[in-house]
Amino acid sequence: MWRGFIYLLSVSAVVLYGCGNRDVRRVSGTPLPVSDSIIDLPLRDTFRLGTLKAGETVVKEFALENAGDMPFVVVDVDSDCGCMITDYDREPLKPGERGRLSVSFDSAGYYGYVLKKVSVFTTLKSEPLVFCMEAEVE
Repeated sequence: MWRGFIYLLSVSAVVLYGCGNRDVRRVSGTPLPVSDSIIDLPLRDTFRLGTLKAGETVVKEFALENAGDMPFVVVDVDSDCGCMITDYDREPLKPGERGRLSVSFDSAGYYGYVLKKVSVFTTLKSEPLVFCMEAEVE
């Protein structure tokens, strides 16, 4: 029992210490409408994170808005790279309601133009809602 507690405490300290040494910039919320018909659209949005210093982390906040007529749940959010971490509300969204989606991009190891894909899986369809995040890393 104590071994598990000490392990958890150690991991938490490493994470908190490591996160404290990084520059993190937050980008304000952007409404992102979600419905079964929007998921079917071939056009995808691209959100610009701006110019980043190498090693800087930027967090883009979204407001997932249920633009359809059926409730849905965000089941998973996936990206094409381990440099992106996502966090999202897991409660059902009724029509007209909004939920939170946060996408964090760590620019460490990147230089120049970067384009990353994010896929939002919901209970509406088997296909995800896909959008891209782009940045310029100096």
